[in-house]
Amino acid sequence: MPKISRKSSPLDELDTVPDTSSPAHAGHHPLTRLFDRFASLVTRWAGSPVAFCLAVLTVLIWVVSGPIFHYSDG
Repeated sequence: MPKISRKSSPLDELDTVPDTSSPAHAGHHPLTRLFDRFASLVTRWAGSPVAFCLAVLTVLIWVVSGPIFHYSDG
């Protein structure tokens, strides 16, 4: 049976996450790798349900405290 090959599309690459542990990234400066790990952790946390709940809570506190402080921006 002949094998059917699928042509790759440039859009296929958009759905992938770079593998920072691959040899292709081995030449990066240690500070760059550290920043990549930090940015990845922050991104994961910022998109978490806990971060969303904290944002909603902050807005609710702002709405409730508005009349108390006469909506002052200072």
